[in-house]
Amino acid sequence: MKETLKTKAYNAILEKIMSGVYTPQSKISEEMLVQELGVSRTPIREALSRLESENYITVIPKRGIMVNSISPEEIEAIYDARIFLEPNLILQYGYKIDRELLVQLSGRLLGSSGPTDTVEFEVDNALHKAFYDASGIKYLADVYNRLNSYNFRSIFWQKDDEKILLDNSHREIINLLLLYDYFGAAEAVRTHLTLSKENAIKKYSAISEEV
Repeated sequence: MKETLKTKAYNAILEKIMSGVYTPQSKISEEMLVQELGVSRTPIREALSRLESENYITVIPKRGIMVNSISPEEIEAIYDARIFLEPNLILQYGYKIDRELLVQLSGRLLGSSGPTDTVEFEVDNALHKAFYDASGIKYLADVYNRLNSYNFRSIFWQKDDEKILLDNSHREIINLLLLYDYFGAAEAVRTHLTLSKENAIKKYSAISEEV
């Protein structure tokens, strides 16, 4: 299906928000987006309406558009939900996780010259999403999509040494799943998410002080 201009604009703006090009509490405008994206105001406005409904931005009448920030408390709550859910999903549905996908993800990590933003995000997203998909419960998949939107930004802001830690964590989780060690994989995910939570809180706190 051909991507509509509205969807194209939405995806482009969302990517800039998530990647940190548009930082929390920064101002953007319709005029700027029209110039950057090369589309008319109508799809821009439709995309902004959707982004506002999803709480990524706030449209302030006569003042512009502000990229929303997220508080350390919200980050902690989001990660705590994932720390509770994901290990339990592995313990209960680990045998249903797509093994072909795990092999593909392992290959992507082995084939990369080092951890990069794109590879790390794609592996992280596909791996964690597989835990929810394995349950077969559509509601849980929807929950993950919402929870993971906040995780996107923190991956792009990782330092090189932190990316290596994430890369190694994913390798360990995948290897344990391939060995049918679901208890070990659940504990590895718990540790991985706990460290990610601590890093994300530090980063958002630092960014909030800068802006």
